[in-house]
Amino acid sequence: TGKELAKITSKKIISKPSITDDGSIVVYVASDKKIYFATIDWKTGNFEPDQIFDSRGIWYNAIISKDGSKIAAIYDEDLTTINVYDVASKGESDFTLYNPTYTQGVSTGDVLQADAMEFDATGEWIMYDAANEIKSATAGSIEYWDIGFIKIWNNSTKTFSLGKVENLYSSL
Repeated sequence: TGKELAKITSKKIISKPSITDDGSIVVYVASDKKIYFATIDWKTGNFEPDQIFDSRGIWYNAIISKDGSKIAAIYDEDLTTINVYDVASKGESDFTLYNPTYTQGVSTGDVLQADAMEFDATGEWIMYDAANEIKSATAGSIEYWDIGFIKIWNNSTKTFSLGKVENLYSSL
């Protein structure tokens, strides 16, 4: 069709790029640990790569919601916390990952690090995979990977949520 593939950046990318549903914004973390974005205007063919979203150099991974309204990122030095930025309000909030238990009021803090993430279609939840550890006084420790869901936004009130975590598998 006469279209050619093009690189979105010449920078070394350390996380999988995340793209809005309409393909107009691509978010990624480069080796300098800064969050960058590229914009694409599919009607005009205009492409603007390597625009800095966050220049602090403290990030491990970043994603953008399907509608482009929120950006979430994992800190490089704290792989158990996800920072979420709301574009409309310019507000942000940190969410600490944990593993829920099914005993009222009890949770575990055995998340070692989050890795891959993705927003759900509503923009209220982030799905992530995480390395976890269970410590035992008699058997040492057991490490395992699990998939979690964290509620970061409430669409009806247009505010950050409390960060409730649910796991895909409840009995690992």
